[in-house]
Amino acid sequence: MGKAGLWFKRLWKRLRSFRFTKKRVLLVSAVLAAAALGFGVWRFLRPAGGALPAMADAVRTTRLEKTTLSESITVTGTVESGSVANVTTSLSYPVKEIFVQVGDTVSEGDVICTLDSSDLEEQLAKRQEALAESRETAQKNYDKAVESYNSAAAKQTEAYNAYASAASALETARNTEYLNAANSVSSYQSAYDAALTAEQEAGAALNNANTALSAAQAACDAAQAALDADSANPELQAARDNAAAALTAAQNTAAAAQSDYTAKSAARQAAEDALKTAKANSGYDALYQAYAAADQAWLQARSTYETATETLRQAKENMETAAENLENAGTSDDIEELEEQIADCTITAGASGTITTLNATVGSAAVGGTSNTALAVIQNTDDLTVSITIDEDDIKSVAVGQQAIIKSDATGDTEIAGTVSQLSLTSGSTGGTQGGTGSSGFGAEVTVTGKESGLLIGLSAKVEIILS
Repeated sequence: MGKAGLWFKRLWKRLRSFRFTKKRVLLVSAVLAAAALGFGVWRFLRPAGGALPAMADAVRTTRLEKTTLSESITVTGTVESGSVANVTTSLSYPVKEIFVQVGDTVSEGDVICTLDSSDLEEQLAKRQEALAESRETAQKNYDKAVESYNSAAAKQTEAYNAYASAASALETARNTEYLNAANSVSSYQSAYDAALTAEQEAGAALNNANTALSAAQAACDAAQAALDADSANPELQAARDNAAAALTAAQNTAAAAQSDYTAKSAARQAAEDALKTAKANSGYDALYQAYAAADQAWLQARSTYETATETLRQAKENMETAAENLENAGTSDDIEELEEQIADCTITAGASGTITTLNATVGSAAVGGTSNTALAVIQNTDDLTVSITIDEDDIKSVAVGQQAIIKSDATGDTEIAGTVSQLSLTSGSTGGTQGGTGSSGFGAEVTVTGKESGLLIGLSAKVEIILS
């Protein structure tokens, strides 16, 4: 086989390694045709003997140009929006008014529709009325508590002033003539106290002696009676004699105790007289009465002040409680919830784009959830993707970031630029197909990067992914 034959064989082997899409078939066919033509010309010009013609013979030249041979795969898919927002609500009130229609362009925050909030507004009015009454009652209670606190504070101040005045009066009564008089009678008072104690002790001793005397007298009388009954009995005679001796001793003790008591009583009387004289000379009794009265007034003033202070503390607690109740009366979770629900009855766009689906109808209950039950669907027509499926034989050749060429019947022969933006790593049946077979494969997305592509959401498109 000649050199041309070897070249043709190698080319054919290389072409067999490619996957034949429509574009590849056309390309390979052109190459084969050119190769066949060249081989025919070579065979025609070659002499029968196999020798090449001399340089003097006619020579044909061909200009070689550099071309690009790229490998690609072509799949079909559906044009979708890369940004889809479902307009939903958790409320089920009837739709009152609709402000958009399919095809309208909206911005985020634009009103889509409103719900009938009349029931909510009626409930809100009742709650607000009840809240106003509650606040009015709380305000009255607070005003009353403040008045009680102010009154208690005034009384506490008054009681404190009286207490301070009584303390000053007591200090004055104690630190003037009363202390001088008390000092002047203090020795007489001490002497009197000692004499009184001695008299009391002597009186107690006298009482004990008299008690013992009475007992001795009774014992002696009993011994005498027994002896009178049996005068010849020597034991009774001895018992009577002992009892008589004990009686004599008791009489002597009682007499001594009486004498001591009389002396102590006289001494106490003398000390008492001396104390009275000292008090009279110093005016002690009158000064003491004034001091005692001042002390009593101070004690009473202190008690009044302590009571007023406790009353003020309780009044302050009541006022703080009333203030807290008043603050709480100004808010209501029910009202806040109703206000939020009323505000939510104004349904707004959550994103900018074009209204592609409008399920809301006036008078029908609002529903929300998927695109099939959403009040409306907003899609960004400037952010388009093509959902495709890659065959399992080609999935390893496809990578995110690869360039793609998109065509559709609606856009004719216009080639629209795109980029592989998403590639699933698990196999599963999807909307797009490769080669139009509808077989399962690996889902992928191609983002449309060409400006003003003319593609519309929902169109079927062919995507050629450039592999190399």
